[in-house]
Amino acid sequence: MKQKQTLITRLAGSHRSIASRLLLLTLLLFTTTAQAILTQTIELRAGWNWVSFNVDITLDDLKAALMAAVPGTGTTIKSQDNITTYYNGTRWIGRLNSLDLDLTQMYKIKVESACEITLEGMPINPAEHPVPIKQGDNWIGFPLNGEMPVTNVFDGFAQEGDIIKSKTAFAVYTGTKWRGTLQNLTPGQGYVYESAINDDRIFDFPSY
Repeated sequence: MKQKQTLITRLAGSHRSIASRLLLLTLLLFTTTAQAILTQTIELRAGWNWVSFNVDITLDDLKAALMAAVPGTGTTIKSQDNITTYYNGTRWIGRLNSLDLDLTQMYKIKVESACEITLEGMPINPAEHPVPIKQGDNWIGFPLNGEMPVTNVFDGFAQEGDIIKSKTAFAVYTGTKWRGTLQNLTPGQGYVYESAINDDRIFDFPSY
């Protein structure tokens, strides 16, 4: 009888141990996921803004944030190839859809009044998002979480005559260094990379 009671006690203890481990694992997974969620806040001025994202969002997420910040009409989101506008305060019209949202691309956003939008999502891993660069203008984002000098961002990639432009500044690569008013790339801002060479290239963002 004592042996049977001992066996039952051991089995019960084993089940409690397994349950405790499963609970701990669940808590660890929840904590890890919660810690991985980032919040990105972007200030928009009235008119056109050049923006980019460092959190994993969809176009619907962006639309919802914009409608919450500036309810009404006239808000426009433009990619290098497509555009969508919030029409008559009721619906979005245009060819830009959720499948088109490229998290390594710069987007131009037009709002009627200054506002601030807040976006939440998992951090973007730049290594998973190589950027195709063709001759001429390329709209690129900046998916990193911290500011970085232009020299570091394009180290080993830039060719003589390449130009990087923000909405208010620019820099030209001379073949040995960058010269101009644009010194650093900043999260939340969008850029135009003008490639001088007649060739298709792939650009990989550096990691910290």
